Amino acid sequence: MKKIRFIICMVLMISLISALFSVPAFAAASYVETTGSVNIRSGPGPGYAVISTASEGTYLTYLDSTRYDYRDIAWYKVQCSAGKGWVSSVYSRLVNSRDPDPYYWSYVEATASANIRSGPSLNYDIISYAASGDIFVYMDSTRYDSRGVAWYRIRCSKGTGWISSTYSYLVDEDYEQYVEATASVNIRRGPGLNYRIVTSVEEGDVFDYDGRTSYDDRGVAWYRIDYYGSAYWISSVYSVLY
Repeated sequence: MKKIRFIICMVLMISLISALFSVPAFAAASYVETTGSVNIRSGPGPGYAVISTASEGTYLTYLDSTRYDYRDIAWYKVQCSAGKGWVSSVYSRLVNSRDPDPYYWSYVEATASANIRSGPSLNYDIISYAASGDIFVYMDSTRYDSRGVAWYRIRCSKGTGWISSTYSYLVDEDYEQYVEATASVNIRRGPGLNYRIVTSVEEGDVFDYDGRTSYDDRGVAWYRIDYYGSAYWISSVYSVLY
């Protein structure tokens, strides 16, 4: 009987220790931002199958779990297009927000129709397009290709990408921008459909843009605007930034 009690106590103790150590060390983080092109794998190590890929600057939802491989490298569990997977900390970092840091707030304006690529040269894949006059948030990074042409890292509809200086130029931080409603739309207290509606505005209404863009859990951009002296948010689905 004493032996049975001892075994039960040991099982309970092991279960308690396991529960304590299974608490994620980085639960405060919300996203994993990729710092380079990276494979997403089925498990926390290089030996697991590749289930998806992510380009530099992609934000993936962090699933509150970090594991270490045999090299003692951390792997983050994330939600991706293929389901749940793991990404190496060598090519990613934990962040609490999808917003860029404040020092990123300057702009790149396209001077002609241009391709936006996954990297800073013509050798990289096209991920999006820019029309003449389109304005993008500059991500504080400029690289030069083998021809000596500068490429600017920007935020676009696909996350982040690169645009050639042949078809664009850097704009000063104090560049004034506006948001125009393209349909009747609600403006909200925060950047998402779960925030309270403040009021609705009509197609053609124009507002001062204060330089802040945030992305909801669907990947939809929300612009922060000045509405009678207060800062509120409007969805890019029903508005345009210029």
